[in-house]
Amino acid sequence: MPTSSPWPQQMSLFCFFAFIEEPIAQNASIALYKKIKAKIQTPSTEELIAILHQFYFQTLNRKIKLFSKSFYQHSAWQVPDSIDLSAWKQFKKEATPEEFLAVIFVHILKFSAQETSQALKISLGSLHYRLNKGLQKLSSLLSSQKRTEHEL
Repeated sequence: MPTSSPWPQQMSLFCFFAFIEEPIAQNASIALYKKIKAKIQTPSTEELIAILHQFYFQTLNRKIKLFSKSFYQHSAWQVPDSIDLSAWKQFKKEATPEEFLAVIFVHILKFSAQETSQALKISLGSLHYRLNKGLQKLSSLLSSQKRTEHEL
């Protein structure tokens, strides 16, 4: 099944949400792009999910180092000041990596649950469990953020 948008866009969006800090996300995006282009010209959805998943865990395990210094003078992502990513940043800290990535793959990148579970080599039930736990945590964080905003 073809991807819903070009893989470089999906890869960049993944880096933005997975790595949060802009210089690190930029460097991750560049490293991933080079890695994918060197191996596969146009990855299938399942190949892309597997590569993104592996890359994320390699950075967590420090097998791949991402520099926090950007080599670019301009911002790659222009996030409006009105957008508050604090709940997402807290979600990244509180969720397991499996829950965090499941939410990114299925709800942000819009990969199907079937493709995602196949790429991760897990059952559909396991993926749904991860999604449910992750979405519960994110929902709780967003609810408490809204309560805090209303109290101010």
